[in-house]
Amino acid sequence: MKEKINTILSIFTRLSTAIFLLDSIILITAYGKEAKFLATDIIAILALALVCSVCYLPLLSDKNLSKKKMIIMNITYFLVINVITLTTGYFLNWFCISEFRSFGLLESVIVGSYLIVMIYFYKIDSNTAEKLNERLKNF
Repeated sequence: MKEKINTILSIFTRLSTAIFLLDSIILITAYGKEAKFLATDIIAILALALVCSVCYLPLLSDKNLSKKKMIIMNITYFLVINVITLTTGYFLNWFCISEFRSFGLLESVIVGSYLIVMIYFYKIDSNTAEKLNERLKNF
């Protein structure tokens, strides 16, 4: 259980960092240096990162899942966080449905943040597997 909590906290910190980083870059690029985060936006971003981190719990199953099931669960996870983020963004006026550019910018933050976090954890898992294989060879 402790490992799962540590994983959720790790996802939360990396996800919120990725969101703030990408969102800041996109806001400055799209709207100039006058673009600002409101306090409600900051709280909403942190809440989204927390919810998205907790939604990752089913993927931390103790059972060994087949590759196909894991891919399906990852796609479902992405769709869930996408819907949650877009719904939140709509109610907080982060984008306008009639304005494709604003929707595209928000979607790029969602996809970019997801990719950054998933690639990061893939690298960690890959390095861990490599170290374990090396130890087994030496053993």
